Amino acid sequence: MYKGKVEIKETTSEDLNNVMELWNNGNVMFYVGFPNGFGATMQYLEEWLRGVNQNKYRKHYSVYAEDLGYCGETYYSIDCKNDLATLDIKMLPKAQGKGIAEYSLRYAISKVFDQKLATRAYVEPHPDNKAAWKLYKKLGFISKPRPDFLEPEPTYLEITPEIYSKWGVVAEDEYIILRELREEDIKDDIRWNTIDTRWQLWDAPWEYDGNEPRDWHKDIERKKDSLKYPKPMNRLHSRLEIYINDEKQTHIGSLCHYYIDKNCEYTKEKERCTVGIDICDYNYWGKGLGAKALKLYIQYLFDYGFTEVYTQTWSGNERMVKLAEKLGFKEVKREVGIREVRGKTYDGLTFCLKANEFIK
Repeated sequence: MYKGKVEIKETTSEDLNNVMELWNNGNVMFYVGFPNGFGATMQYLEEWLRGVNQNKYRKHYSVYAEDLGYCGETYYSIDCKNDLATLDIKMLPKAQGKGIAEYSLRYAISKVFDQKLATRAYVEPHPDNKAAWKLYKKLGFISKPRPDFLEPEPTYLEITPEIYSKWGVVAEDEYIILRELREEDIKDDIRWNTIDTRWQLWDAPWEYDGNEPRDWHKDIERKKDSLKYPKPMNRLHSRLEIYINDEKQTHIGSLCHYYIDKNCEYTKEKERCTVGIDICDYNYWGKGLGAKALKLYIQYLFDYGFTEVYTQTWSGNERMVKLAEKLGFKEVKREVGIREVRGKTYDGLTFCLKANEFIK
């Protein structure tokens, strides 16, 4: 898995030399029917790019990695009449097998479905291209009969918004979905840091009370930046977004975990896993949704292999204290009078929950 940053940008004339290298590479084009390369010229590519730019339903993207340079392309084209998107992905040999192709194709698919450009999207891999089939199956593409309006080809694999909506879903029940951060979620984070800020009254309010405002711009940029890194789908998630499990899937907050040492102080070492939760949309307070989300996340951590988890709060946050106790957490450390909030002094609290004491 590639660990560096990946940039995906709309292709411009500045990228055409790289596109020509890609299309004229016989290894890349072997399964497309050009074992010696496509033989594209700059004149051909300039005319091709003009055609792409003149059609608002076609997008071609060039993919770059910070220490690999140009890696390849991804692409979509929308057939509005048949409500269908064509997808494609090609990578130079140096970028293959690193997760960059998966990351890039996911990007193109998200553009199609997030903008509601089509309700179906398809690929047509060569029957012998095992790497391509493995990737498409991993993303949830399903082999189906090829529609009659398409030109005859031996394969047709389709993906729908319903399958796409399950990407990054780590846990769910009938009320709550826990999912990876998506680009579309960033606007909610901005709103929660500028307009709807009531949640800050309870999440470490001493960071806001009488102090310089926290630079939330850096938090937003860090989240945006994190989306540029390919990640294994089965990794341990240190942060998950919380959504209502209904048709709208409203984004209402997030969960995270970090680590503390034996003195209950933050550490970068992977010692005591400690969970936190924010229901940032106050319209969903008092409905028991925070408890349901936290239960799902704790179960996820126990299933991953942790035998105990911690949580930290302050004595003035009575709802969080009651929730922790309801789930089976037990207080393991109280630091008297270390928190001053809105002119009053409170205790800092650390709780621990053993897996065999988890009250579901």
